[in-house]
Formats: sequence, C-alpha cells, structure tokens
Amino acid sequence: MYCVSIVTSIKCVISELNMWTEISCEHPVFLETVAKLTDKNLPQEIIMRLDNMNRDFGNLNGSVKRYYGQFNEIAQYMSPSVINITTKLCNRFLQLDREAISLLKDLKSYGTEDNIWQTLVEHITHEQKYMYRLFSSLLKQISK
Repeated sequence: MYCVSIVTSIKCVISELNMWTEISCEHPVFLETVAKLTDKNLPQEIIMRLDNMNRDFGNLNGSVKRYYGQFNEIAQYMSPSVINITTKLCNRFLQLDREAISLLKDLKSYGTEDNIWQTLVEHITHEQKYMYRLFSSLLKQISK
C-alpha cells in the first residue's frame, strides 16, 4: 500500500472501484458487529451512519458492477464517454470515502480503553485513507 497505482487501462480503474467499494461496504457491518460483541453501546446516530455507509457503498458497488458488466459493449479504450462515467463513479467514491473517514474519526472516541477496538478502527481508517489517495491519483491520470 505504499505504491501509487498507474492506470494501464480504464478497465483497471473499474476493477479497483469494484474491489474497494465491496470492501468499503463491508467495513461498517464488521464495525457494528464488533461493537455489539464488545458492548460499545454506540449511539443510534452512529449506527445510522454505519448503516448509511453500508448502503451507500453497496449502491455504488451495484452501479460499478452494472457498468463493468456492460464495459466490453461500451468501449475497449478511453473514449470521452467512458472517461466521463468512470470519473463520476470515482468522484462518488471519494465523496463517500470522506464521509467514512469522518465517521471513523468519531468511532475512535468510543471504547478508548479497548486496544483491540482502537486497532480495528485505526486499521480501517488506514485502508479508507489509502483508498482516497488511490482514487485521487487514478482520477488525475484519467483526467489528463
């Protein structure tokens, strides 16, 4: 996770989106489950934000999968329409990722005495920040 990905084709960007939207969709479910199992007693507002994160990344993942399924029919190269659709999907990912990182920051204030919980939240935060850097870099490359 220390190298920046280089766009070799637009399909690689869509593949990254597919993988990272799936992972981002699973993070809130995992966090909510561990919080319940370890009696974190998260407030309803935090649970609602976790549920929204799961739903929103899941919806984006569905859009990415539909686009990926049509990809060979749409284009084999970086046409303006393909770049436009891919750019919109990446921008949506970045918007959701900013919200996720904000939520994770708030989650750090719960279970401060629980090193395992803190490590889990920090690990997921690290991944989400990596994704943000990755998609920012990929967007710069396809926008040139």
